[in-house]
Amino acid sequence: MKKTKGKSIDMDVEYYILKFEGGEPMRETAKKSFTIMEGEQSEIPCPYCGKHIGIRAKTRA
Repeated sequence: MKKTKGKSIDMDVEYYILKFEGGEPMRETAKKSFTIMEGEQSEIPCPYCGKHIGIRAKTRA
């Protein structure tokens, strides 16, 4: 995960992965926790395929 300047934000991410087994759709759920930086884009890897998913964090007033 890439970290940049700014306030850190802890996130709980829930992934929904659709898979097909034997022609039937199945949904898997995976949960992970990350710390990302406010206002900057951080990259987190998908727990299944390893590709990076871009996340932009902003706080609410």
